[in-house]
Amino acid sequence: MRPTLFLPMKNFFPSRHRTFIETLHAHFSLVVHEGEAWSFQGGDVSDTRFLNRQIGNVDRLNEFELHWNQYMQYVTTQLTSISGSPPSAEILDAHFQAAKPVVTESLKCSLLLGELVKEKKIAAVVTGADYTQYARPFVYMAAQLNIPTVHIEHGLFALEPYPEIFRHEPPSLPFASNYVILDNALETNIFSRYPRQSSVRELLPLGCPIDNSVSGSPMSMSSGKRKLHISPEKKCVTLVMSWNEPKTPGAPVLYQADEVEFVEMIFRSMLQAKHRKDIHIIIKFHPAVRDFQESHGMRLFYSNLASEYGLSHDVSIVTENLEETIASSNLVVSWRRSSVLWDAIMQNTPVALALPARQREIYVDDDWSSHSAVSSAGLSAYIRNQQEAVEIFDRMFEPTEQYAFEQRVAEFKEKWNIFHRTASEKSAAIAQWLTGLIRDDDTSVY
Repeated sequence: MRPTLFLPMKNFFPSRHRTFIETLHAHFSLVVHEGEAWSFQGGDVSDTRFLNRQIGNVDRLNEFELHWNQYMQYVTTQLTSISGSPPSAEILDAHFQAAKPVVTESLKCSLLLGELVKEKKIAAVVTGADYTQYARPFVYMAAQLNIPTVHIEHGLFALEPYPEIFRHEPPSLPFASNYVILDNALETNIFSRYPRQSSVRELLPLGCPIDNSVSGSPMSMSSGKRKLHISPEKKCVTLVMSWNEPKTPGAPVLYQADEVEFVEMIFRSMLQAKHRKDIHIIIKFHPAVRDFQESHGMRLFYSNLASEYGLSHDVSIVTENLEETIASSNLVVSWRRSSVLWDAIMQNTPVALALPARQREIYVDDDWSSHSAVSSAGLSAYIRNQQEAVEIFDRMFEPTEQYAFEQRVAEFKEKWNIFHRTASEKSAAIAQWLTGLIRDDDTSVY
């Protein structure tokens, strides 16, 4: 009889995690919660059980209250790390009211685990984002039931700074699972220096198994531009956008306003660049914009903004086509430490980080060269103002810049033993590791 894994599925997406989920399906029995969007190819479908949106026993109020308090403690910690100081009672209450419906439902659904283990042994709980309002209650419940928890990270964190850069106490890692799967050894090196919850036993560089990540063989620049309908004569600067839950209190102020400020700064810089007529800007939306049906409104807003700056013919907006976008780019810029920056570096495309002034206030200085492995290796520029953006734009036209960058990337990959792995290879490595974990850890309940 195959071991059984429990998967809260709302944080796994068919467009991004199909290879990983089907790999687990081939090796284990699965109990999935809210997995209606999934269908599995091959294997024994009878070995997969689907639990719909169900409410557990609401009479277990003591457990419910305990898990809710745990979640709000986590929220307080994260809001403190964002703003640099503890949130006010008003902000905390606003988050409480906004999050309550989702968290309450998830807390009640997590009680299903307690009922499930009475009839079936659960070898591990595997989540896709254990820090979300949906997944965190399942992690809390699994801990109470002594079931190992595994978090599969979907982001790439190689551009994170070392914790010494923070002016005050560095934020704790957001994870609560016993085991956290990261993409590579550099990421585990960085995160191992941060404070973390006592529940986190190990950080593992087994790989982030994302289906639509860039390939190991970069597409040519001419092919990328042809598919995006961009003139081959243009130098392309890609602006990588982020994603924040629109219902999160403070998000419009803390994030969406920062993003607009970032785009406007880049637009102004382009207009001042020496070769402005030879530059084309690509705005790349986060894939969640598509998944949450926000693409149309955002596309309209940024199209209008480009028109206000007289750049309507010099700006393209894309949601898909990550590989074509990176292939077309001479520079990739983001206002957050996006995974796309790392993808671009791995494809030998220069990148720059343009953190908003508000975010930079929590750091001891603006010089990341000694606080980031990527920056100290000369792989990421740092934009603090419009003039620095103009200078970086102008450097794109210097013929020796690209060759020197590629040399630094090659040396960096060798130092950290970084090489391309497919989603299938990463998924297989995780499945093999899970098999060993289950074999060695016989403490899960029945």
